[in-house]
Amino acid sequence: MGMILLYHQAFKLFKNHKYLERLFNCYLWFLGENQLNVPLYDHESGGCYQGLTFKGVSKNEGTESTLAYIISHLSVLEAYEEEYFQIKNP
Repeated sequence: MGMILLYHQAFKLFKNHKYLERLFNCYLWFLGENQLNVPLYDHESGGCYQGLTFKGVSKNEGTESTLAYIISHLSVLEAYEEEYFQIKNP
């Protein structure tokens, strides 16, 4: 989440699309683009697992990790909306 928020702010400041790409790549970590190739976000429960361990995904769906996913998701949506309006109104 921290990296997503960082790249979102960089995109807002510099209007450089490389930050938008990096933001989305960080977001994909939640969806399975990580070292173990397993999603942390659970589409069925709407929760997010706490993190990765040596044995796999931590099955703890805590409030903090779920909020981190939700904040990340909303930040991605906002960033792409900003990009749309930037392209539409240069």
